[in-house]
Amino acid sequence: MRHFTPKPLPGETARIGLVALSTDPSVEPEWRAMLPDDDIALYVSRISYTSDCTPENLKAMAPDMTRAASLLAPNLALDTIAYGCTSGTVNIGYEGVVERIRTARPGIPVSTPISGAVSAFRHLGVNKIAVVTPYIDSVNQTISNYLLDEGIEITGMTGFSLTADNDIASIPADALMEAARDVITPETEAVFFSCTALVIARDIDGMEASLGMPVICSNQAMLWEALRKANYTKPIAGFGQLMSSTQT
Repeated sequence: MRHFTPKPLPGETARIGLVALSTDPSVEPEWRAMLPDDDIALYVSRISYTSDCTPENLKAMAPDMTRAASLLAPNLALDTIAYGCTSGTVNIGYEGVVERIRTARPGIPVSTPISGAVSAFRHLGVNKIAVVTPYIDSVNQTISNYLLDEGIEITGMTGFSLTADNDIASIPADALMEAARDVITPETEAVFFSCTALVIARDIDGMEASLGMPVICSNQAMLWEALRKANYTKPIAGFGQLMSSTQT
């Protein structure tokens, strides 16, 4: 047997697990675009999903969540695990998501897009939010109810009436901007683009410059929350006010 001096394993700064939907084409590339080059290791598992975004199908993911979480680098200590579905978290319930993930990884901090978004609003000092989603009305209603229960005031909300992740990922930035302008009012303080399947991270800076207000999206908010829970507090430029702010 040859002898060697072991080097550190990846993720000396932070190790983050992500439970992504089996049909989501966007969340991994969006996260990898935003992750800083600072020895942060990302480990991904997939959860079974039909890619038919209805409240019933979103809730149906719950039984597979513990299995998916158990596959995330089981022999490594992770700093946090994120569940990559905004509407899934809302329909399963945040506490239900946490319970199922912690069944596989006891005590670990859990991040989600919707909890990250609510924390982001509070961090940025905004409470009157315009919401743009790709969803059908029944899913939009669950998002609205969640935000209202968290004390968020919705100044306007619109959706694209889509249910398949590939269709959601194909929505261009200019169409998302047009939808945002339709629901922004003089009272609006920020815009929230809900859904991890949206491809939007590289457009956030330009959107903020055009709209004159913070833009929060699901993948950005979920990563921001996951990094904070992993005690990574450095600002990250290029992906909106949220990521570039000091993460304290």
